[in-house]
Amino acid sequence: MTLVHRPEPLLNLAEAATFTRIVKRSFSQRRKMMLKLLKEEWPAEALQSAYAEAGLSESTRAERSPWASS
Repeated sequence: MTLVHRPEPLLNLAEAATFTRIVKRSFSQRRKMMLKLLKEEWPAEALQSAYAEAGLSESTRAERSPWASS
């Protein structure tokens, strides 16, 4: 993995805080489906819509997501 320092952040402060909460919640418990973990904080309908938009199965686990490193 290579980290690149950007002159301008990609997310504003509110978006960055939400992103951090999503990542922490998604990886908080091993071998759990992200959707079940995220439903504790966000409405299921919004999550299902976001999953569909991202092309993710609702049974995706954080460690198996396309963004997780191997």
